[in-house]
Amino acid sequence: MTLKKNNLSGAAYMTGAAVLAIAGWGAIKGLLFFGHPLAAIVVMAMVAGGGVGASLLLRGRLDEVGRSVEQLAWYWGGGAATVLTVVALLAYAAAGAPWLDRALRGAWSPVELICLGALGLAAAQVMGFALVGAAWWLLRR
Repeated sequence: MTLKKNNLSGAAYMTGAAVLAIAGWGAIKGLLFFGHPLAAIVVMAMVAGGGVGASLLLRGRLDEVGRSVEQLAWYWGGGAATVLTVVALLAYAAAGAPWLDRALRGAWSPVELICLGALGLAAAQVMGFALVGAAWWLLRR
């Protein structure tokens, strides 16, 4: 198998995605901690949209192994992130949803909370994808 001039290294692609996902996760957590839900929603949308957009745009530049790893990462990383997010939300609800009443009485509207949940799940899927893909490449080197 020879590399063409326009081929993209799957390892570089997934490692870059993981670095950006970790930075996005830190930004989201910081914005939520300091009480800026609208900014956190924007960052979540950027992480989710950027991850999916980059995946769609760069897929054609990957070789066969890179495309297979990308599929594996979306399936296992995105799926595991979905399961972990839903389990965490169910555990939070089972615990009586502490702090939810303060969030509703505070500056956060119900619409912001819904957007945080939906975009949080999408951002978690992109982060799971990036971390599983990067781990696969790092373990195979």
